Amino acid sequence: DVARPPNLEERARPPSLEARVEDMVEFVAVSIRVPEGVEPADVALDVGVRQVVAGITSGPKAGAALIIDLPREVENHCAAPARFKKRDRLLVFALPCPDAGGGARMPPQARSPADERS
Repeated sequence: DVARPPNLEERARPPSLEARVEDMVEFVAVSIRVPEGVEPADVALDVGVRQVVAGITSGPKAGAALIIDLPREVENHCAAPARFKKRDRLLVFALPCPDAGGGARMPPQARSPADERS
């Protein structure tokens, strides 16, 4: 088998950020996969009470972004700094919730900023 080189469209595509959100009892846990070739310091996080925006801010891969809808309101001002797990290339953080009670919640969704314009 001979590996084929990526076509121009594949090479031009910026790396995608991927996120996983888990609704725990007292907090919402967020994990963001940092693409190969991107340093954790090059990922900016803007954490709001109902969503997180993650974006690659510098380097040749700048511009890739992800908007993550949170399953419920969080206390973003009380959150600890994100940690980077090298082995899995994940930025992880927990966002405390003011309503630590249970109940049915909408599943979280992640989307790119381009989805906002459509």
